Amino acid sequence: IILGGIGQFLFQLAGVKKRNISFRLNFNFTHPAIKKMVRLIIPVIFGVAVGPINLLTDYTLANFLSPGMVSALWFSTRVYQLPLGIFGISLSTVALPSLSENVSKLDFSSFRKNLYFAFRILLFLLLPSTIYLIIMRNEIITFLFKRGIFDVESVKLTAFPLACYSIGIMGYGAASILTRCFYSFKDTASPVKVGIWSIGINFFLDIVLMRFFAHGGIALSTSIVGFSNFAFLFWIFQKKHLRLEIGRLNFDFLKILFSSIIYGIFLCIFKHYFSTRFDLPLFIFTSIIGGVGVYLMFIKILKIKWDSLR
Repeated sequence: IILGGIGQFLFQLAGVKKRNISFRLNFNFTHPAIKKMVRLIIPVIFGVAVGPINLLTDYTLANFLSPGMVSALWFSTRVYQLPLGIFGISLSTVALPSLSENVSKLDFSSFRKNLYFAFRILLFLLLPSTIYLIIMRNEIITFLFKRGIFDVESVKLTAFPLACYSIGIMGYGAASILTRCFYSFKDTASPVKVGIWSIGINFFLDIVLMRFFAHGGIALSTSIVGFSNFAFLFWIFQKKHLRLEIGRLNFDFLKILFSSIIYGIFLCIFKHYFSTRFDLPLFIFTSIIGGVGVYLMFIKILKIKWDSLR
């Protein structure tokens, strides 16, 4: 993590130098810009704590279930967060500068355009990722972790919450983009308020759902919280900042959803006929390549209109 942070700093430093932007160290903490930054960042610091608090709640409650449940949740969490981090969080981070620029110029038409583009890309990337993780959950867990004391039963124990966690990938990805929309309006408090509400919702749903689905219920609770966060953020943003014509995305959403369903059907057929004929690494590789090919083919046939971030 430390090396990653250093690398990120050096990468940005190179970009600053390339643009001939000069700067020097200044420890004047009374500067108005510093005061403003501190005022904005304090809610963000509290907001960052929401995720770990929910995880701690999940793992604590899982201790009351059968042995191995906490480990199963931990391993499955690592897997579902991979596409969310690579696609969802990265996309929202990239979108923030453009959205902030639009707000600073009061260009809300371009703001909506860039936001809709970000949502389209999010759907395009995360819907098939969700479907792949759900359908190929056993194969993925086997490939990544099955060795030593991590046996077949451990695979089954871990694959179930992975499917439940994967359901919420879209919710968390969309919520991440909307959070950046708040940041572009210099509103860092509203997402934190939603996050605080999510702690209570997560705890309540954990208690209810774990009675029916054991550790899968805890994972399912996390997914539901992801979509509830998005719904609350969307509602607050519309009331507080800007009206969004999200209905414009419906047709494109249906196209991407249809392509993703075809992609899922292909994966099911491929898994049925070839899961025992190939070695596992080759099976996973060919399923990804073949599935992506089918998905992109239908995306092209349906002619989704893409805009671009400016």
